[in-house]
Amino acid sequence: MTRIDTEWVEKATTELHASGRRAGGARAEVITQLSRETCAVTAEQIERTLAGANRRVGRASIYRALEALAHVGLVQRVDLGESGSRWERIGANGHDHHHHLLCSACGQLVPFEDDGLETALHHLAANEDFTVDSHEVTLHGRCASCAAKQAA
Repeated sequence: MTRIDTEWVEKATTELHASGRRAGGARAEVITQLSRETCAVTAEQIERTLAGANRRVGRASIYRALEALAHVGLVQRVDLGESGSRWERIGANGHDHHHHLLCSACGQLVPFEDDGLETALHHLAANEDFTVDSHEVTLHGRCASCAAKQAA
C-alpha cells in the first residue's frame, strides 16, 4: 500500500475546517485515500479502493468531498475527454505539477514530467505575449501492452 502523505492530510483537514466545512468520517476517508494516490483517479476508483479495505463510503459523499477539496484548491479535476474526469490532489506546497499519458485502449493513466516541454510552453506563451495561469497536457495513444496486442 502506498504511503500516506500526512502533510497533505493535515493541510486538507485544516483548509476544509477553515472554510467552514464539517469534518466527517467519509470526508476523512477520501482525504486519506487521495493522500496515497500519485496520479489522477476517478470517484469510482476511490469508492472501489475504500470498499476493498472495508471502508464503505457512498459515491455521493466522495463527490461532495472532492468538490469541497477543489473549492479550497487542494484537488483539481482532470478532464480526459471521452475517458471522463479524474481528480488529482495538488501538493501541500501547491506544486507536484505533471502531465499525463492516457491509453485510449485500456484507460491506463501515466504521469510524466518533462522540463523541455515546460520550457517550450513558457517560450510559446512569451512569444504570443500571453500569460498562462495554468496548463495541463494529456497525450492520448496506446500503452506498450495495448500497442503490442494491436500489432499482433
